[in-house]
Amino acid sequence: MNANVGQTIASGFFDSMSLYQKLGYEQQQKLEQVLHFFDLKEVKHKTLGSLPLGQQRLALLARTIVKHPELLILDEPCQGLDQEQSQYFNDVIDDLSKNGQTLIYVGHFQSQLPTCIDNKMVLEKGEIKSVERVIHKKKLYQHRNCGKR
Repeated sequence: MNANVGQTIASGFFDSMSLYQKLGYEQQQKLEQVLHFFDLKEVKHKTLGSLPLGQQRLALLARTIVKHPELLILDEPCQGLDQEQSQYFNDVIDDLSKNGQTLIYVGHFQSQLPTCIDNKMVLEKGEIKSVERVIHKKKLYQHRNCGKR
């Protein structure tokens, strides 16, 4: 599949692997909002595979978000990303959370989790070891659009 970023995200409206239908006006407007939110407007016409891994993950996340899911489940979404890409991705997740998105985020290291996580469940050998409230250390906030990917 050689879909560009815009087509990839738009296919999320139809739960398809490719874009087989023309977008309606409201869908086109929503697509533009999502491209802006995820800072992907400049790469809208590039093929997904030509982007760095971090931007590919953002595009696939945008594809999921375009339909406003009630619950977003992310299973190790930063696997394979470098520290800077992971931080940017998690900053986007924090922004989504501020907009009311509910999520389950699976990760192996608390230091790599987004700051929007309020509760954590620790599993060991498939069994629940603990369920805890997450207390975040105060950190300086840098808006995600201020840094580079």
